[in-house]
Amino acid sequence: MHENSAGPAAFWASVAHDVTSRVEPVLAREGQIREGKAREGKAREGKARGGQVREGQVREGQVREGVIEYLRDLEAVALREGSSREALQVIASGRRLLGDRSEVPADKIARAVRSALV
Repeated sequence: MHENSAGPAAFWASVAHDVTSRVEPVLAREGQIREGKAREGKAREGKARGGQVREGQVREGQVREGVIEYLRDLEAVALREGSSREALQVIASGRRLLGDRSEVPADKIARAVRSALV
């Protein structure tokens, strides 16, 4: 997990930075790949394409899935430990930006928010 000697409150306060530092590089890299494919596609116009998947494409998908899994795990911990509502929103936003459409059941979120208020 994340090392933070200042305690749980400081950890959850740092979640926005942690999520951003994991999500932004994936999105930036995929943007570069899309730009490269667009240039490559123009160069190949008129040629038939095979159904081959490049090694780089597989790697990028694995990186994305790894970050999504990390965010799902972080969200589960946040729900169990009653983190801040803002931390949950940041984590969920990071997942959505990466294309993860799975939802956390509303009752789990409500329970986590109630326990954070107590």
